[in-house]
Amino acid sequence: MNNEFFNLSKVISDFLYDNYRLLSYSQAKRLLKLQMEFLESAAKEGDVQAQFDLALMYKDCGYLTPNPYHNRNKVIKWFRIASKNGNSDAKANLSVEYLSNYDGNINGNIVRALDLLKDAYNKGNGLAILNYKINLKELKNRKSELRQQLLVELSKLPNNGEIFLKKHPDFALALGKR
Repeated sequence: MNNEFFNLSKVISDFLYDNYRLLSYSQAKRLLKLQMEFLESAAKEGDVQAQFDLALMYKDCGYLTPNPYHNRNKVIKWFRIASKNGNSDAKANLSVEYLSNYDGNINGNIVRALDLLKDAYNKGNGLAILNYKINLKELKNRKSELRQQLLVELSKLPNNGEIFLKKHPDFALALGKR
């Protein structure tokens, strides 16, 4: 059944792509809502691609600006679920969400973000490859906020994050811990 929901979502997406300029705002909004409902049905039934696509829809629907359905909590929820189900795109995007600076505060998920980023990087994900290099460079910069906040997070973990640093020797090296 989830395949049918996903296919219906794709039909609406294709229709919107071809015709959204002809639609009124309220028509496009109703179609987006319907598309998201089909995606959510497929996502709840375990369709990993639908889980990832739904997270993207809550982040940026692509047709209406601003996105009337933007919901950061649902973005993170569906990226997490897709990530747990092995979607490397979700892992790369979730790492970006965790590292994003909201209200002047990184969300306290730096260790998890870097772990997800490295996993997606190892799987050849393009976004992860780009972000991995950027974040590694930031960790080497002794004055960077990312480095300082990672050191604080590591200090809160058992043995100052020794398990994380052993798992990720490249991050340890960037921090000067090896």
